[in-house]
Formats: sequence, structure tokens, C-alpha cells
Amino acid sequence: MAKLSEFIPKAFASTWRAALNSNVLNIVEKGGRGSGKSSDIAHIITQLLMRYAVNAVGIRYVDNTLEQSIYEQMKWAIEEQGVTHLFKFNKSPLRITYIPRGNYMIFRGAQNPERIKSLKDSKFPFAIGWIEELAEFKSEDEVTTITNSLLRGELDDGLFYKFFYSYNPPKRKQSWVNKKYESSFQPANTFVHHSTYHDNPFISKEFIEEAEATKARSERRYDWEYLGKAIGSGVVPFDNLQVVPGSITDDMVANFDNIRNAVDFGYATDPLAHVRWQYDKKKNGIYAIDELYGQKISNREYGKWLHKKNYSSDTIFADSAEPKSKFTIAQIGGTYGGSFVDQATYSTQVASAIAQGKRAHTYIWYQVGGSQAIAKAALDRYLPKIQTPKNSIVALDYESGASGDKQANTDAILYGMRRVKAAGYTPMYYSYKPYTLANVNYKQIIKEFPNSLWIAEYPNYEVTPVPNYSFFPSMDGISVFQFTSTYVAGGLDGNVDLTGITDKGYEGGNATKPDTDTPATDDGKDANEVTPSEIQEGMAVTIKFSATNYSTGQAIPKWVKENSYKVLQKSGNKVLLDNIMSWVAASDVQALDTGGSNSTGNTQTHIVQSGDTLSAVASKWGTNWQELARQNSLSNPNMIYTGQVIRFTGGQSGTKSRTYTVRSGDNLSSIASRLGTTVQSLVSMNGISNPNLIYAGQTLNY
Repeated sequence: MAKLSEFIPKAFASTWRAALNSNVLNIVEKGGRGSGKSSDIAHIITQLLMRYAVNAVGIRYVDNTLEQSIYEQMKWAIEEQGVTHLFKFNKSPLRITYIPRGNYMIFRGAQNPERIKSLKDSKFPFAIGWIEELAEFKSEDEVTTITNSLLRGELDDGLFYKFFYSYNPPKRKQSWVNKKYESSFQPANTFVHHSTYHDNPFISKEFIEEAEATKARSERRYDWEYLGKAIGSGVVPFDNLQVVPGSITDDMVANFDNIRNAVDFGYATDPLAHVRWQYDKKKNGIYAIDELYGQKISNREYGKWLHKKNYSSDTIFADSAEPKSKFTIAQIGGTYGGSFVDQATYSTQVASAIAQGKRAHTYIWYQVGGSQAIAKAALDRYLPKIQTPKNSIVALDYESGASGDKQANTDAILYGMRRVKAAGYTPMYYSYKPYTLANVNYKQIIKEFPNSLWIAEYPNYEVTPVPNYSFFPSMDGISVFQFTSTYVAGGLDGNVDLTGITDKGYEGGNATKPDTDTPATDDGKDANEVTPSEIQEGMAVTIKFSATNYSTGQAIPKWVKENSYKVLQKSGNKVLLDNIMSWVAASDVQALDTGGSNSTGNTQTHIVQSGDTLSAVASKWGTNWQELARQNSLSNPNMIYTGQVIRFTGGQSGTKSRTYTVRSGDNLSSIASRLGTTVQSLVSMNGISNPNLIYAGQTLNY
């Protein structure tokens, strides 16, 4: 075993002393590239594991970076010290065990803090923590949550807690980690050490040459990257920008061969900004050819500008952080092994999305197993009811009910996608990677329908407002990546379009109408033009996602924003919304229609009494519960309350329904046969989510 001084350079001797000092809790190692700070910490933790009866944990912001960083760094340090025979290395799960005593070091990702909070061992306490790449964490609070979970009480005599932090300082001086550790005022229990490659006697000659070359090109970059200095104010993105005035002629533009377009859509009071630039690599110059800049520019206006300028076919790099530029994929309903359940709010969701300037698409719950017969019945039922534009996406959601025949499953999916394409829409396949690999020959799908996969993969169910590409499912043919089911608290799917496929049906800002009647799309387009001052009684509206409070000042719950409401009254700049019976600022609602009606006949009303069901109310008017749910914007037809006003305008696809009372021993199949109808029809008319679960005394419409 070699001397420790052979591995820990002289510049890091103070760090070693701090590691042995029980009064020092936090050791912060920061600095530039190649300084050896991570190597130093790995050597020290190796020694601490051998000297003290404690466990250690290595932490990175995401766990898929652990093996190639902290784990390999520790393994390297153990080998360098010549003590490999004293340690056991496991990769699944990642663990390094000191064999003579049995204490060990494990490795965790911070994206799942519960796995860190739950760390316990009956023999050895977790007293050592190493957080590598500290600057990856978004705030100090994220780090404190982790360290506090490890500080669980007093340790035995001679033992102490020790937390190591290593990072390259971010460029921005205002970064939380720079503000915290660049200060000379640190608590007595915190030791901060700064190092550069000059402090590393083991650095290679090639590395030094690279550093000096960077210094010659840009001293500021050298200061940040190699000396670990925070050089940026966060205000000026280009510190070497020189503006050269001069006209750009049409002849010059005609010869440009490296033009790039980019847009920041803006949101609320933030402006939309589109720039069109040419980059000349040889002259290292940028030519600002064109721009569009302004507040309250709608996506439709922006699209018209692009069309007028002949830019609409160009690739445009865009941000995706603001709501108005997002897309929605709404469920129309689906089949559960041959039983059908329609989504009553589908039309409302489509209208709401289009009214907000979003691109609306459709998906079908496609639990067909390997049966093309069930697939045919599902597509016969739903394709004529699509409300989104021709060429828009119609995705098949295949994540449950697969048969044991992989090829039959694949054939049923391909059959469905061919039907979707033949109907004039863009077919996509939705699922998640493990389920797909186990049940579907997906390469047959992308061979016939390239880039048609919409795949979900996410590490946990915590709120995730931006995609984490560390968990991207590595498969060919993915166009849409669903990165979370909790985009906001309470649940909302988060998707990112990787190829521009969600533009389908909306190219050039002009959506092509399907052959079927599309009141949802039409209402949404008209409503998109309605201003707050034009909101009127009788209009259907949703509460904008950006709204925070009712007019009373009370906070608006998230679930309220997911539904639609009728405007009962308008007073000044406030509107009273049905069902929630609350006043909201007119500027906080988005119209879903223009208040007009395509129907004929008089509007009838019913005040809900105790014991009423929507089906019973519908039967009274000779219609069905789905029609009442649509006309009254009810997101959950099973939840109506005493005193609620239900409205019905006659002549809108209502048909006289009859009723049947379920008897003991009945099932839907026998009832359907007796009544001369189908199981699918009974499921649809009665909103039955589980066709195998009915009860004696239940009233069914047919």
C-alpha cells in the first residue's frame, strides 16, 4: 500500500485535514476543469471507509450518470491506492463494500429523493455523502433536503458526519451555488477549497496545451472553463459581439447558404420574437436578414406572416415553454376488449384547445389485443366521429390487453394505422417502451409508418414541467416523447414533439375540414377571435391556465381549469360561471364558442333533485346522457348535485331512449340479446366503465 501523500497533491493537503476534523461538516471542492478535485474526494472517501465504521452515499442529480462518474471515480481511487483486494464491487445495484468490516458506499440519483431519505442500515450509519456536480441542482433547498435526511442523530464516539460537494462554477455570477460559495464569509463548519489544473501534478501535457490554446482564443472562456471563475453577469449572451452597420441586398440573401430561423413565442406580456439570420463560418459573422417582434401576436397572425414571407416551409427552431404554442391530443373514447366507452368531453377538449390557439389531435384507447375484428369495430365506431382536422394525428393507445401472440398484436395495430391513414389522418402508435418490446414487433410499424411512435417514459410521478432527456426511451421512430404524467400538480401529461409531426393538419395555419361535421373545430376557431369584452351570457368558456384567483381573491383550484362552463351573468369585467357559481375576471376566461347555436328547438331546463341521475333526466326529454353532458359541458356525468340546472335544446341528435332494470343473474350480453341491441351500445349509452360490473336494480337505457 503506497503513502497517501503520493495520491493527494500538496495543494489538497488542507482538504485532507478538514476531512479528519470532526468539527467540519461540509467540504466544498470547486474549480476549473482538470483540477483533480473529484480524484481528491474519491481518495479521501476511500480512506474514511477503511478507517471508520460508517457507510457513504454518492449522489448525482440524475442516477443514470452515476456509474460513469462517482462509481468509476471511487473504483479508480481504490485501485490507485493498491487496496482493490479489500473491496467488492457490484454494478446492480451500484455498491462498493469494504470487505474486512462490511461497511459500504452506495449511489443514488436525486430525482428520487425518497430513495435517499429511506437509507438505513442496522450496523453502520450513513455518515458520508458526496454530491458530485453540485451546480446541476436548481436550488440550495434541493440539496438541503438531501443532507437533512442523512443527519439523523448522534453518532457513536469517534464517528462524525461529512458531506463533500464538487462542481465547476457556472458562468453566471448570480447562480445560487456561486453566490453561496464565492463569499469569503462561510460558517465555521464549512471548508471551501478552490483548485485549477495548475494544482494537479498528474495532468497530461495534451490537456495543458488545450488549455493554453483556449486562452489564446478567448481569455474569458479560459478563465471560466479552466480557472473556474464565474465571469458572466447573465445579461449579455455574446461578450465578443460587434455590430457592423450596412445594408443586406437581395443578391446577398440569394447567395446565403446557411440561413437559420428561430422564434421565442412569448406569453402574456412577453413579446413574440422571430429572427432570420445567416451565419458565415469563414468570416465568423452573422447577418440579421429579417425579424418579427411584438406583443399580443397570436399564433395565427404569426403563421400568416410566415406564409407572406415564404418562410413557412423553413425549419424554425422554437421554444416550447408557453401554453399557446402547445398541442393537445384528446381521447375520443376507445375499446376495452370489444366493449366501447365514449369520451363525453372529447368535443369540448378539441374546441377548448383550438380556441386557445393549440393544435388539437385525437387518440383512441385501443385495447384490441391481437383481434382485427375488435379493431375493425373500434375504427368503424370512432373514425366517423373525429373532430380534429384532416391530416391531424389519430393515435392508437396500445398499453393494455395484449394477447400472447406478438405478431397478431402487431398485425392488429398495423390494421388500425392503415385504416387511420386511409381515412385521411396521420396514424401514430402510443405506448411505453417495455410494454412495446414485450408485446409488439415495433420495427414492422416504423418500416411502414416511419417516425410514427409516441412513447412514454419518465422516472417518477413528481411534477416535471420540462423533459428530462436522461430518461429518453432509446428506440427508432419516435416523434413524440411523453416525459411525464404530472406536468403540473394533480396530473397532466407532458409531451414534446421531436419532429414537427403535431403540425400535421395545421400546415400554413389552414386546417382542412374532415368529411364529417366538426362543430368542435368550428366553434374553437370562431371562439379564438373572441376578446374579453365580447364574452356574453350563454357562451361556453374555460378558465385560462394562467388564472390564479376568483374575483373574491380566493385561489382557483387546478381541477376547475380543466372543465368548461356556461356564462350565467356578466357584470362589468366579471362573469359568473355555472356549476361552480363563482365570479371570474373576463380576461381570465377563454371562449369555447361564440354563443350561437346550430340547434333548433326551445331550450328546456331541469333542476336536479335528490336521487336524480343524468340518464334519468335525459330519458325525460327523450335523449341520452351523452347529449346532456355535451350541452352542459359536464366533464364527469356521474357527478351532478341537487339544485344544479341541467339544460337541453331539442333536436340535437337526441333519440328516445327506453329503460331496463337489471335483474339478479343478468349480464350485459344476455340483456343485449333480450333487448335486440349490442353490449357496445349499452356500455356507451349508460357510461359503463367496466362491462363486467352491473348490479340488480340498476336502470339501463337502450
